Amino acid sequence: MGKNKEFTVCFLVLSNRTSFSLIEKYKEVYSATLGMGDTILLYHLSAKKKSEELNKFKTFTFSDDILTSLNYFPLGFTLVPGSNHFPLLKFYLSHPNYDYYWCIEDDVDFSGDWSAFFEEFSSVDADFISSHIRRYQDEPEWPWWSALAHPYFVIP
Repeated sequence: MGKNKEFTVCFLVLSNRTSFSLIEKYKEVYSATLGMGDTILLYHLSAKKKSEELNKFKTFTFSDDILTSLNYFPLGFTLVPGSNHFPLLKFYLSHPNYDYYWCIEDDVDFSGDWSAFFEEFSSVDADFISSHIRRYQDEPEWPWWSALAHPYFVIP
């Protein structure tokens, strides 16, 4: 990712808010990722108009129609809870030229150095990295287990 220039990387900050904390989060991630890839605000347009303040940043917008326009079955009738992966999917379909996509939700906090964090994972050969992974036996009441069922096979 960082030192290996053969990969293209996109860092997406996902939000539906216009707030000081969002702007600070975007600036923090943008500064930390200079030279590592593109940093883009993945912004949910609701009934409210996008703030002029956000026009200063690279922005990719989406609306609630994302739940039906992608021709995938959403896990719910709203983006949150359940279908907040749709904005990343829409971005990918519009921008398939990146090798790696980082999606950072606006409520994610990291007290360390974002640049060091991303560099640490730059050589990890994985399709998906998450900070919250549980096994069924660890959290059997998690409401989304049924959404992970394979249509043809039972996967323990």
